[in-house]
Amino acid sequence: MRISRREGILIGVCLLVVAFIGMPSLKQLGGNGSGQNAQELRRLRDRAQAESTRLRQEVLALSREAKAMTWSAKPEELPPLLLKELHGVASAAKVTVATFRPGRPVTVTSGGKLPVTIQVRAPFPRAMDFLERLRTSQPRVALERMRFAATDAGSDIVSLELRLAVYTTAPVAKSR
Repeated sequence: MRISRREGILIGVCLLVVAFIGMPSLKQLGGNGSGQNAQELRRLRDRAQAESTRLRQEVLALSREAKAMTWSAKPEELPPLLLKELHGVASAAKVTVATFRPGRPVTVTSGGKLPVTIQVRAPFPRAMDFLERLRTSQPRVALERMRFAATDAGSDIVSLELRLAVYTTAPVAKSR
């Protein structure tokens, strides 16, 4: 097959265009033999892998921490367990739990939440001791609301009402 002069010129122009456009593109992709771009890609990959490993370890640590802050019992089984724990804290602080009212369990993202309202009447220093013991000894109990009320102006007796939230990994039973 014979190529005309005109076709030869067009082929030559195409080769020049490819050379001028294609060669810089190949250099950017690391085709210039230096391997600089490949090294940069390896560094990026290594950084991404290191970050991924760090994040996995952080998620694992947070999962352990969350597990330590939740109960595994079903929300319906929590009131007697919680009352026993609160009684221990109250005894240590030398106060009495006057009322204990568990609420209706609520479904949350990771399981269930049981709201509980308790009331304690005690001298102010003991009530504060109870709060501190509750905070330090019960990581699985979250304080949502607290209300202090003085019962008598001539006394240091206070009424302490606490709204607690207890979280569980077990799902809430469907109500009928």
